[in-house]
Amino acid sequence: MRVISFMRHFGYSFTDIHKAHSWLKNETGQLKPFATETLWIENLGAMNIYAEMQDLLPVANRGGQLAFEELVREKLVSVSNMTFDESGVASSWTPQDVVKIDPDVQFGRPCIAGTRIPTADIVGMLEAGDSENFLAKSYGLTLAQIESAKDWEMKLAA
Repeated sequence: MRVISFMRHFGYSFTDIHKAHSWLKNETGQLKPFATETLWIENLGAMNIYAEMQDLLPVANRGGQLAFEELVREKLVSVSNMTFDESGVASSWTPQDVVKIDPDVQFGRPCIAGTRIPTADIVGMLEAGDSENFLAKSYGLTLAQIESAKDWEMKLAA
């Protein structure tokens, strides 16, 4: 669901996401291909969802149409930023440099990377009146980490 949320944030339609999911499911045989494949989207121009498969870059929401990799690679944004376990299934996701989602940490809630501090908790404390400086000092965080947590939670709320 986080991958879908990320794509929706960039304006991808449910139709394109569904087409990509269906094509990937059929091609890979995986029930949850968004959790097993390395995916990319374009940050400018066409609304294409790419998958890295066997040294090729097919457009998953266009039925596997092959892309001219050398022309599009510089325009791509990684959807994944995932780490995979030995069975090839995503074990964690880092959607932003400072935010990590790992099912083994805080039941998969988005946390500040390298900590067990949920981003939602930081924002909740800020909304309750704590200052960024107080939270940074109390939790041994940088102000940049606090800002990234706020930024992530704003993106989720949008």
